[in-house]
Amino acid sequence: MLLFHPSSATNKVTVAVPSEETIVNNKQAKDIQSNIVVSADNKVTGKSKYVTDITEAGGEGNYLVLELPQAKDAENTVTCKFEGGKATKLSPEDYQYLIKLKSKKSVVITVEGKENATVTLDISGVELEAKAE
Repeated sequence: MLLFHPSSATNKVTVAVPSEETIVNNKQAKDIQSNIVVSADNKVTGKSKYVTDITEAGGEGNYLVLELPQAKDAENTVTCKFEGGKATKLSPEDYQYLIKLKSKKSVVITVEGKENATVTLDISGVELEAKAE
């Protein structure tokens, strides 16, 4: 099921959660996350599974898969910045983005180029699955 968080402001990134069957980095979204919801007030809840076999996106760890429809245009660049961290350019797979969770506080997603937009997501409600021993 695709859950949308529509944005009424033109300068705000629209964030969607892809279906469980969506393939990102050779994995289905359901193998990366479960029950992820982005609420109208930009709070993210659900579970991020610990993934050990992702190499292209930054190695093993916890990830979120999000769709950013505004980033479809090739002229746009997408970056994410965790609270207290540096901005990292994201590489799209179509317009799905795999974001490695480096913090449990917030992440700012920015789309720049033809369309400039930003959104701050509160990810404190995301449960991080521990690495299996």
